Amino acid sequence: MDAKFTAPDGAFKAGIDKAAADAMAGKSEAVALRPTMALGHGGGDIDIARDFKLPPLKIAYGVGAFAGVYPLGSLVLGRPEEAELLAEPLEDIVVVLISYFKYWKEWLKKHQQDAGEFSKTWNTEAEARKAGFITEYSPDRSIPAAAAAMDIKLLIEAPTTGLSAKFWVTLGGKSYAPAYWSIDKMVYKACGDTILKADRGPLSARGLHSGRWTLHTAVVKKGSNTYVNPVLRLTDYNSDSFIADVAKQLGHISAAPADEEAGSVGEDAAG
Repeated sequence: MDAKFTAPDGAFKAGIDKAAADAMAGKSEAVALRPTMALGHGGGDIDIARDFKLPPLKIAYGVGAFAGVYPLGSLVLGRPEEAELLAEPLEDIVVVLISYFKYWKEWLKKHQQDAGEFSKTWNTEAEARKAGFITEYSPDRSIPAAAAAMDIKLLIEAPTTGLSAKFWVTLGGKSYAPAYWSIDKMVYKACGDTILKADRGPLSARGLHSGRWTLHTAVVKKGSNTYVNPVLRLTDYNSDSFIADVAKQLGHISAAPADEEAGSVGEDAAG
């Protein structure tokens, strides 16, 4: 025998705050603001590491999501569905590097890329070699290989026009977009050593974020191939107050999970 269904009280709606629903429906019943909804302030379940994911800094290549959308070699901020153009080739953007992590990443072969495989990663070169991967160049592409890679957290100074919501941090009277940049292969060769040397050289006393850098790309043709080369240069230094503000505002903001960048299609050749 089926159990009888008893309708709930007419005033009850599962999962709905009736007072709030009445207010939205234009009824006269007042709804008290929650304590954290005072004018000019924010509150609630806010978690800095969870709620402030960083958009990626990308280069537009001849393959991948940005191919044909932006000029070859352009610097682009954000994932494809919400990306915006920062600069075309040879146009500088100003960046402040906040932190980085160097690791080792599998060099995917073309058939692996075509199959959508993800690169394996290791924290150290020793771990990669222990897993059976070589870490030096070999003309024999059949041998499993790994190469140095780096994830970088950085600030991108806002352009003079077209300010977007991504540029929500204000430092020294200028607006910046916190972002992350994952580099490997030819991009690592062009920029990774530069970062390591600056970190242990001119920026070692006051921190990586004491430096101001310019970044642009150049499109280079070699024979029948076209390549996009990034150029990263340390050009100036930040004030002590700027450095302190960076630590205060960004110390707990995390980058997006590393696996969101894993397995990217070979983007060194422009196509």
